[in-house]
Amino acid sequence: MCHLQFPGEQCSRGRGICTATAEEACMVGKMYKRDGTIWLNFKGCLKNCANVKNIRWGPYLVNFRCCRGYDMCNEAF
Repeated sequence: MCHLQFPGEQCSRGRGICTATAEEACMVGKMYKRDGTIWLNFKGCLKNCANVKNIRWGPYLVNFRCCRGYDMCNEAF
């Protein structure tokens, strides 16, 4: 897993394996610039995780995808 990664660069933070507990979900998120290019990718485990699409956060749009039930389910996003 890589917790933070900017496109075209190596993992910035959190390289290793993340294992979700029974109360958590795996999560992957992407932040986009206004022109639609990806600014940041992030992954991890969250207790209160919800799928969201194109939520504004300052000058960025954020997408979250949460998944449960099988190992590495956040790798395909």
